[in-house]
Amino acid sequence: MSSESESVINKSRVTLLPMLLAFVTCPAAAVDVEIESQEVMEGNNVTISIQINKMEKDPQVLFMHMKGTLKDPIAQLTCHFQNCIRECWKSGVSLEFNEENVTLILLNVSHSQSGLYEVYNLSSKRKKNTIFNVTVYELPPEPPPSSMYISSSSTGITTAVVIMVILVIIGAGVIWKYKCFRRRTEQNQNQPQENEMMLQPSGMEN
Repeated sequence: MSSESESVINKSRVTLLPMLLAFVTCPAAAVDVEIESQEVMEGNNVTISIQINKMEKDPQVLFMHMKGTLKDPIAQLTCHFQNCIRECWKSGVSLEFNEENVTLILLNVSHSQSGLYEVYNLSSKRKKNTIFNVTVYELPPEPPPSSMYISSSSTGITTAVVIMVILVIIGAGVIWKYKCFRRRTEQNQNQPQENEMMLQPSGMEN
C-alpha cells in the first residue's frame, strides 16, 4: 500500500460489501476461524485488529457485529491498485490501517456493545476470519446525593453524642472532686474545735 485515497470511489468501481456478504453467507467456503476475547469498562475504547501480509497490496477487510443470527456491517477497507477507501457505517467507530494491520476502534463503548465481532479478510490466500468476543462491564452506580447527605449527617450526630457523653463524664468527675475537697475542708475546720473541747479541764465545768 504505497498510497491512500479518501475520495469518493469511481462510479465504475463496485464496492466490496456485496461480494463480502456473498462470501459470508456461502456455506461451502472453508475458512479458518480464530477467537479472541476482550474485557473493558464502559467509557473505554475497544481495539479490534488483524494482521495482514505485506505482500497483500490490496487488502479487502470487512468488520461485522454478530447479533444472534444476524450480522450487522460496521466498517470495511477496500483497496484497488493500492488506492484504499475506508468506509464506516456506524457512529463512534474509527478504521485505521498500515502495511501490517487493519484496526477498528470502537470509541467510548457502552454495555450494549458487548457481543461478537467478526473480521473477514478476503485478500489473503489463506481464508481466515477472526472473531472477537467483547465484554463491556457497566460502571458501578454512584450513591445519590441524598444518601451521602444522610451518611454525613449521621456521622455528625454520632460525633456530637460522643462529645456530649465525654463532657458529662468530665463534669461529673469535677463535681465529685469538688464535693470531696469541700468535705475535707469542713472536716479540717471542725477538727481544732473538737481538740480544744477535749483539752479543757473537767473542773471548769459548772
